[in-house]
Amino acid sequence: EDLAHGFQRGDVSSKQAAIGAEVERAREGAEHDVDAFGDLSRHMGDQNLAVRDLVYETGTPLPKETPVEQKRCIAHDVSSALRELTMMDVMWMSDIGAAREGALREPVWRAALRGATDLVLPPVCIVCRAPAGSHGLLCGPCFSGIEFITPPLCARLGVPLPYDTGEPSLSAAAIATPPVYDRARAVARYSQTMRDLVQGFKYRDRQEGLRLFGRWMARAGAELLAGADLLVPVPLYRSRLWGRRFNQSALLAQGLETLTGVRADCFVLKRTRRTASQVGLSAAQRKRNVAGAFKVAPPRAHAIAGKSVLVVDDVITTGATVEACARVLKRAGAARVDVLALARAVEPAALVL
Repeated sequence: EDLAHGFQRGDVSSKQAAIGAEVERAREGAEHDVDAFGDLSRHMGDQNLAVRDLVYETGTPLPKETPVEQKRCIAHDVSSALRELTMMDVMWMSDIGAAREGALREPVWRAALRGATDLVLPPVCIVCRAPAGSHGLLCGPCFSGIEFITPPLCARLGVPLPYDTGEPSLSAAAIATPPVYDRARAVARYSQTMRDLVQGFKYRDRQEGLRLFGRWMARAGAELLAGADLLVPVPLYRSRLWGRRFNQSALLAQGLETLTGVRADCFVLKRTRRTASQVGLSAAQRKRNVAGAFKVAPPRAHAIAGKSVLVVDDVITTGATVEACARVLKRAGAARVDVLALARAVEPAALVL
């Protein structure tokens, strides 16, 4: 029995040894697999650390969890930027679409003539003269350089506000010094690209962008144009009109008349004296410079009595010129006087409430 039990114990021991060897081999294989994945994860971790080293300088702490309020502010800023970018893209594409739609409406002979002309004089950007999609448009880089004025806006001055309150709001400048006119709107800030456009149009007779300016102003002043009875451009003095050969504000008003159907009258306002150039003058000097410089032409006084008048100008800087025009129009019986301009100088202090 002892021998028999010994043989059985020996068999069991040998089986246990065989099972133990198999378990050990399986364990080594598992450890090898774990090490392999561990090496892979460590390698990926090293790569992540290397990327972080490229982004953050040595000794710069990693960003911590952002508070909820700050996250909301960041989300608001991002959404505002995306909204502004989307609006710019829509405006750019609509400008191109309008140009193409106008080309499609042309007779065949005119389209053929246009194609031949484009071969000789290819369409270029009206700012930098780089190749453009159609005549009278801007290239992408120049278009992105225009700072369009979009809501939220001051209900009176039309300057941009830092945030939307959900209801009509006034800027600090409108509260401190309410303007004579009722409302003002402008297409864009008077920044570098827009300054180049306006000065080229005003001083160098560059009128190829007139259709584009008209579409921009019709969009920016849609609220004002909806209730306007008459468009009145800011007049030039006779000698200056003779030297320049055209009134840029009158051309803008006539373009708006074509687009919107609101009648433009270039002879309602008259400039009674030649004023010095407003360039380089302070706000107080500009106000004194244009004081008493405008009047309503007596034959046109009946045309504005009880009417809503929209004054059209190229640039609003301090607002002295358009306020002088609004003052005489209201004295002559205009029920409402609004202002629409191609560009506006925006003072940072005007935005602080």
